[in-house]
Amino acid sequence: MSKNRENSKTNHDIVDGIALHRRDLLKPFAAMGVAGLAGGLFGSTGAMAEGVRSGEWWRSGDGWADTARYKKKGPYRIAVFAGFLEGTWMSTYAKHIEVEAKRQGDMIADLTIVSASNKIAKQIEDIKDILSRGVDGIIVDALSPTALVPVCREVLKAGVPVVASKNFLEGDSYTQMMNDDGFGFGEIGASWLVEQLNGKGKIIMLRGLPGYGVDIERYEGAMSVFKEHPGIEIVAQEYGNWSVEKGKEVSKAMLVSNPKIDGAWSAGGQMSRGLVQSLIEAGHDMIPMSSEDENGFCKLWKQYKDQGLEAIATAKPVWQGGMALQSLLWILQGGSVPKEMIFPAASFTYDQLDNYLEPDLPDDVWLTNTLPADVLKEMFAGR
Repeated sequence: MSKNRENSKTNHDIVDGIALHRRDLLKPFAAMGVAGLAGGLFGSTGAMAEGVRSGEWWRSGDGWADTARYKKKGPYRIAVFAGFLEGTWMSTYAKHIEVEAKRQGDMIADLTIVSASNKIAKQIEDIKDILSRGVDGIIVDALSPTALVPVCREVLKAGVPVVASKNFLEGDSYTQMMNDDGFGFGEIGASWLVEQLNGKGKIIMLRGLPGYGVDIERYEGAMSVFKEHPGIEIVAQEYGNWSVEKGKEVSKAMLVSNPKIDGAWSAGGQMSRGLVQSLIEAGHDMIPMSSEDENGFCKLWKQYKDQGLEAIATAKPVWQGGMALQSLLWILQGGSVPKEMIFPAASFTYDQLDNYLEPDLPDDVWLTNTLPADVLKEMFAGR
């Protein structure tokens, strides 16, 4: 059973997906620094603490991490091991880390962000290499929840804390794991689509990257819903690599092979954008589709709503990168943190779209980001 599957079931009475009611619902937490972690994020400061206690924006796993052994004086050498950096979500995730590192000033002596280019063996060797050269703490976006376990255990054995961020790691291979509910992400989009189709229809599925934890969790969540509705027929599914171009390419192929489709489930907003472009070029009627908080897709959603484009946008908060760095710095100061932090899958529908849409910002902006507009414009200049 996958980690998110377990969390989705055991915490069903705590958090079962929440709607984002306003733009800044999650931003106050992502904007907090190490001082905020001490006094508010895990402490008892006003409304924020109340939100934490009631499970409105995160839920914890089993207990708190023992961090005393990692306490040391700064400044700190930090390494971040990203599965890949080619996609816009990942580049924005990395930018949140860079911006947070700059905000922390003298606390960080060196920040290294390494891309594994979607190669598990490379990610393992990258971690071993930097560990041999000296590092105080690492953040790992694990390309595999199992293959990265041995090397992360080596890191822990060397007295270096590991924060597993935005992807799951199995077993006792991390100091803290911080992720969103990917299983819930898949459930939300699938449940909405079933409702739109009244439980019956032919659908296509756009998946992310083969073997990648985020894709697996989202797919498992979706299939847990579709299996309960035999009237839903999945006529085709393809990997769109979380890319507009690849999403458009595979969507075209699926439309040619299956000209009569009633809806689509998508594991990512970029691929949903590619699907809409394919529908337009094919002269196909718009269909209901699950999607994500990608600005480009949301612009098309608003433009083509009157022509039948119905959607729901579910979010994987891109500010997780900055938050992982905040938590790692707190660990290095000996502060206690929950062993696991799981952010619930959150979503919005068309009636809330204007609260999130950024019509004056580039298509590649993710609407749960907390970056200043000038940083976003610089990042995506010319796109």
